[in-house]
Amino acid sequence: MMRRSVAGLICFAFGCLAALHAQRVDLTALPAFVQDGFNATSLLRGFNPDDPTLVELPPNPGNRPIMVGAIPVTYFMQFEGISNRSFLLNDIPQEFRFEMDLLNFRKNPVHQYTILIPFDAPRELIESKSGIGLFLAGVGTNWQVYVNGTIFRNEASFGYLSVEEGVERAVRGAIVDIASTQLTEGLNVLAFMIEGDPQDHRTGFFMPGPYVIDTYENIVTMREQYVQLAFIGAYAFFAVYHFVLYLLRRRNRAYLMYSIGIGLLALHLFCRTYIVHDIIINSAVVKSLEIMSLIALVPAFLAFFDTAVRNHTTLFTKLFSAAAVIPLILQFIIPKETVQFIWSVVAFLPAAYVLVMDLVLPMRRSWRHYRRTAKGRRNYFLIFFRSLRRLNAAKLALGIAVIGATTALNVLSFTTGVFESIAQYGFFALTFGAATVLAAQFVHVYGEVAAINVVLENKVQSRTHQLEDRMKEQDDLNVKLSEASARLKGANEAAATDMRMAVQVQQGFFPKEQPRTSRWEASFVLLPAAGISGDFFDFYTSQADTLDGLVVGDVSGHGIASGLVTVLARSVFHRNFYEYRNLSLGKVMDAINEELIAELEAVDNYLTVALLRLNEAGYVEYTSAAHTEILYRGLGRPRAVELKPKGVDAYKGFPIGRGGLAVPYKSIRFKLNPGDSLLIYTDGVSEQRNVDGEEFGLDGVITALSSAPSEDAKSALNFIMQEWRFHTSGARIADDVTAVLLRYRG
Repeated sequence: MMRRSVAGLICFAFGCLAALHAQRVDLTALPAFVQDGFNATSLLRGFNPDDPTLVELPPNPGNRPIMVGAIPVTYFMQFEGISNRSFLLNDIPQEFRFEMDLLNFRKNPVHQYTILIPFDAPRELIESKSGIGLFLAGVGTNWQVYVNGTIFRNEASFGYLSVEEGVERAVRGAIVDIASTQLTEGLNVLAFMIEGDPQDHRTGFFMPGPYVIDTYENIVTMREQYVQLAFIGAYAFFAVYHFVLYLLRRRNRAYLMYSIGIGLLALHLFCRTYIVHDIIINSAVVKSLEIMSLIALVPAFLAFFDTAVRNHTTLFTKLFSAAAVIPLILQFIIPKETVQFIWSVVAFLPAAYVLVMDLVLPMRRSWRHYRRTAKGRRNYFLIFFRSLRRLNAAKLALGIAVIGATTALNVLSFTTGVFESIAQYGFFALTFGAATVLAAQFVHVYGEVAAINVVLENKVQSRTHQLEDRMKEQDDLNVKLSEASARLKGANEAAATDMRMAVQVQQGFFPKEQPRTSRWEASFVLLPAAGISGDFFDFYTSQADTLDGLVVGDVSGHGIASGLVTVLARSVFHRNFYEYRNLSLGKVMDAINEELIAELEAVDNYLTVALLRLNEAGYVEYTSAAHTEILYRGLGRPRAVELKPKGVDAYKGFPIGRGGLAVPYKSIRFKLNPGDSLLIYTDGVSEQRNVDGEEFGLDGVITALSSAPSEDAKSALNFIMQEWRFHTSGARIADDVTAVLLRYRG
């Protein structure tokens, strides 16, 4: 009985899948007919497969580009008047076939062709509620689409709703909306007017596929390119990020070269997406940008390799960059395909140069050295690994990256489909590999600072003892100390720059806008004591205009270590808050504590946290991990109070991240009335002292909240912070300050 049920489910699943694809019409699986010239009125006379002027292209499901310039349609002019005759492309003698010549430097006049594809439209497709769409993987350079003699899309330079004269529309991922009333159940004829240069490979259907007719809903999903656009966005981010680094440290030109190279890569890949044709109407401009970025990309990466490894630009890079200007100019004179073909061959020169100069020759010298100095019987495997280890690891990684990038560019230039997808991941690996090499320079700077400090301490001690015996060496010692101090100052300046960048990165993780929904509103303030903050907060909102909860936390200690813990803790709290949304907040805090104990076992940091869950009716669930008490102010009440449950003393839990304290966390639940407010803050607010050493204190916070205006959360929090600043004016901030005021609007 069980086997029959499983078999029935499998049959049902296959039946649903077959029904889903039954309405799709794959045009590459149907014969196509190509005719020289175009006459719109002839489309109304119906389709005659025995027309001797038609060239029949056999079906090839999923992979049938139609380059109309390569089809010798004029061969059939000798058969005019002969009926009942149809030819396949394979029937044409070889001497009559037209071959594409990449070395043809002239541009041909524009010519028109007709492509006819008869197809049967199933009833399910015609009756589709989402409409009917036509997806064209690649069509150009100018074109029109007809269904049963009626035009549905005009991307040519003539006719109704045409494009401007001189504008090319060689489009990838084109979608054409087809009216269901124009289709008939049974035989229909899909016709294309193709206009372009016969030598241009984009004249016709220049992509292998897909070319399908389906429901409009399914057609739209075929145009989605989320992965490609995510890659492009990552490249653009890296370009801007490293350009900012270059502006901060202009002496390191590797950042600039890397920024230019990754920016050109993002531009080149964007020119190969579908949406670029929605932004830039003229595909000739897109093609020019694609080729220009392709040509400039290799010199940019070669310059990056030189500046990152050799700290200067080699003569080969300068000559190759100058030579790259020639194809940039030639693309406006000769066909772009010719320029692209020539450059794909020339682009292997940098790969060969890097391979020989930075891998082969150094490896050869190391091999000879270790083979000559080997004692006894030679172990060639040991000699090989010693030679490999002697090479500069960064130089080796970057050399391989440049070789891989050049090869991927060549593949990307003349292939489509799976090779292009593989190249996407290859470029992604190249981007992060090169970025890792640059990031290693920061680590090297910190190492130099530590080494300088050690050397400086040793020198000071040694010179102090020598000063007692040999005062005459005092001048030399002062000179050396001055030089070391100058190096230390430069290293400290670099470290300060890196610290500012770290502060900007951390602040980027915190919310930027004050949350405000129909039921809740909140305002917040974050004042780090020195650069990196050890406090963190977060709001949990959904797309349905609701505020689901918030968290305020305080990490023990100060500095970079505490700042890193805040980033980790914020992510852990956010994930567990939604993953265990059906459990009580006490259970949620138990799960978070267990995870952070494992993460923080190697460090001494711990956290105090206040976590709240909200709903639209004004109910609040609250749990605390040894955090400062939150304050409650009711609308119309004269004074705010601490929010403590009556008769419950041990409602707070232990700090987060400390092992050996296996006590479950508890949560309390209460309801707010419209206009009621809660103040959640860290101990930096109440424990801050003024110039006389007096704390602002819990009473100061309660008094400020009680006197604050109750119109909105922002005004109330601004009033509290004004009172706090007035009390602490002139004193240095000793601890990080974070405060969030939550107000229920009702």
